[in-house]
Amino acid sequence: MSDASENRRFIAVITTIFVVMMMLISLVSVILTRQLLVTPKDAYAISKKIEAHVEQINRSQQLQQLTEKESRVDRLLSETLSQSKDALVVADSAGIITLWSSGAEKLFKIRREYAIGFGLSFLIPPELRDKHRKAFEAAMKTSSTVPIRRTYVSEGLLPDGSRIPITLHLSVIPGAGAVALIERHTTDSNKEKER
Repeated sequence: MSDASENRRFIAVITTIFVVMMMLISLVSVILTRQLLVTPKDAYAISKKIEAHVEQINRSQQLQQLTEKESRVDRLLSETLSQSKDALVVADSAGIITLWSSGAEKLFKIRREYAIGFGLSFLIPPELRDKHRKAFEAAMKTSSTVPIRRTYVSEGLLPDGSRIPITLHLSVIPGAGAVALIERHTTDSNKEKER
């Protein structure tokens, strides 16, 4: 059984217990009111408090359901992007790869399980790493308030040490990280030859 379904059952049990307790409190309140130990005004105040508690529980349940839905959407989006034929790379604000699509596997010849968790710098030739790191840091700093979209032409480093010309389309999302669409760069003369 999943954690989410266990959490739902736990919340349902707690809610049921709470509702039963509130019903008992209401019953006691009615009995005490009839015996004039609690005034009608006090009974009304108690019932309003009970209503407020029940409303708070309902909001908590709705928040839990929303969180579960967001989690499912996040997993679906991540899986969809991972299967993309385009070379999509997602990195957090520190430049650590968190998503590596099948298109990135094909372009860089590096399997997903070896790329995720590493810094973006391993994709860049050593003499360009400092420049790329500074550009990434500047983009992350600037994007703290405004989304950024930039395109760079550079070189990518393959595991065998060879290099490929790449075009990097970078989108930086404030507070989240960066998404890069990377493609093999072709010059206009190369495009003509490919046609």
